[in-house]
Amino acid sequence: MLQQPLNILHLEGNSNDAQAVQEALTKAGLDCRMKVVATGDDYLPALREGEIDLILAEDGIPGLDGLSLLEIARRQYPGIPFIFVSRLADERSLRPIAGASSAGCVSKHALQQLVPTIKRALQLPASTTCACSLTPSGHTAERLVAIVQQLALARELSAVRDIACQAARALTGADGAAFFQRDGELGYCAEENAIGPLWKGQHFPMTRSLSGWTMLNRQATVIEDVYSDARIAIDAYRPTFVKSLVMVPIRTAAPIGAIGIYRATRHQASPEEVRLLQALADSASLAMQHIQLSNRFRALSQRLFETAENERRHIAHELYDEIGQLLIAIQFNLQSNKVHSEALPLQPPLDTSIGIAERLCQRVQKLALNLYPELLDNLGLVCALKWHLRQATQHTGLLARFHSELDSRFGQNIEIICFRVAEEAINNVISHAMAGSIRVEIGEQDNHLCLAVVDDGIGFDVSKLRFDPHHRSLGLLGMQERALLIGGDVRITSVPGEGTTVRGRFPLKTTAIDDGAHIQ
Repeated sequence: MLQQPLNILHLEGNSNDAQAVQEALTKAGLDCRMKVVATGDDYLPALREGEIDLILAEDGIPGLDGLSLLEIARRQYPGIPFIFVSRLADERSLRPIAGASSAGCVSKHALQQLVPTIKRALQLPASTTCACSLTPSGHTAERLVAIVQQLALARELSAVRDIACQAARALTGADGAAFFQRDGELGYCAEENAIGPLWKGQHFPMTRSLSGWTMLNRQATVIEDVYSDARIAIDAYRPTFVKSLVMVPIRTAAPIGAIGIYRATRHQASPEEVRLLQALADSASLAMQHIQLSNRFRALSQRLFETAENERRHIAHELYDEIGQLLIAIQFNLQSNKVHSEALPLQPPLDTSIGIAERLCQRVQKLALNLYPELLDNLGLVCALKWHLRQATQHTGLLARFHSELDSRFGQNIEIICFRVAEEAINNVISHAMAGSIRVEIGEQDNHLCLAVVDDGIGFDVSKLRFDPHHRSLGLLGMQERALLIGGDVRITSVPGEGTTVRGRFPLKTTAIDDGAHIQ
């Protein structure tokens, strides 16, 4: 015999579905008092009110998924039956979760089964209920695999943060999770998923926050009681529900962030819980790296497209406005000679045509050299760089100096990549630096070809190159991507008002690309 009326806590975000469940219970003659909770923020306060005989739940409500709903209930009231009433009740994804509850689950499409299921659940002894264990086998491992797949499919960093926070709570049953990222000497709370507000959008000094401590020390932090740990800045925790926590670094070699989980009660996290959280953080790190590489590839592809179009535009301009006009002049002179050959001497117009033809040859040669310096193939990198520096600066007023002690040739790919990086750096000085002098140095050190382009111009804030898309015009991305093709590196140092230095290092032995593949 069921004790009536039953106090039922119903976790349902859809008001129509909540009404349908209540009508099904009333129609079956079950006397009950229903309390409907629609969001994760209202769940824990509803549990604390007590007087609950049974919990019915959708497979997730805003802020909490099904596993989190179940595990929070198990911690608060281990003996209360928990029944999923969900459209996913017949799906494989819900079966492992339902298997951990005392009475399984019921489909919303078969609500006639709800009352019999409730009766069976209430007749089971409390000892048959069990919390979801955090073991590396069973449904927890399945969920971790699914989470890794979700992270791998993420295309935005915001999606990685959101998935990681939801997963952290689902895997551990925590009351909240937060995703921190390093921003220079500050830590930034980029995302959170919790029963109450934490610190989303706030910055913290790395040396005065637990997320910063975790990143700086590159190790997990487990705190059973936040009010008894000296590392805690307690004023930041007082406004929150947090009583205990676990924090793990995102990428242990050189942490770029941290993931923290929080509980509203004192709790000593198990080693398995920490390992699960660290596995999640490592997976998030890989997903973030994948997205960053994809973004760099897209940016490079866009830059290559724009560069190709600009080159085509430039070539078209040269052919039409320069070479085309010279050809028209030659044609006019020759036609004039043909018409007036009997009345005028031929020598002066022919001399003019010859002069125009010489200018035309010079323009064609210059255009060809700008597209690809044949000096690089014929005489090598040093001569090609010296020639380009002289040609680029001869009408600019820049004091240009070149220094090299190299007396050998290098592989074709290394020479062309080094030349293109130097070319971009020199052109940047001419276009942007407002410099009085420029110095180009090239040498060999530690089995690397080393390049330096130094100017005494106005300088700039290098950080804007990384974080501000409007300052990408200086070509840092193009230089770095070219260098990466052969395992090299390009670094820029600059101080506003004190000039800029571009340094490139290119390994002399590399298998990054086939040496037979020619790079333009």
